[in-house]
Amino acid sequence: MPSKFREIINPSKIHDPIGFTHVVIPKGKKIAFLSGQLAWDKDFQVVGVSDLAKQTNMVYQNIQHAVTVK
Repeated sequence: MPSKFREIINPSKIHDPIGFTHVVIPKGKKIAFLSGQLAWDKDFQVVGVSDLAKQTNMVYQNIQHAVTVK
C-alpha cells in the first residue's frame, strides 16, 4: 500500500520478506533503514553452510541489492 510518509522496497534479487520489509526510505529524507540480512539466497537456502566467509559474502550481496535497487 502506498504511503505518503515512506517508500517500501523489497528487491527482487533478495528472498521475499517474511513479516518485514527489506528497505524503508522516509519520503523527503536521505536515509534508508535496512532490516537484518541473512546468508539466504533468493530461494531461502542458506549459502555456505559452515563457511563464515561464504555466508558473509551472501549477506553483503543482499545488502548491495537492497541499496542499489530502483
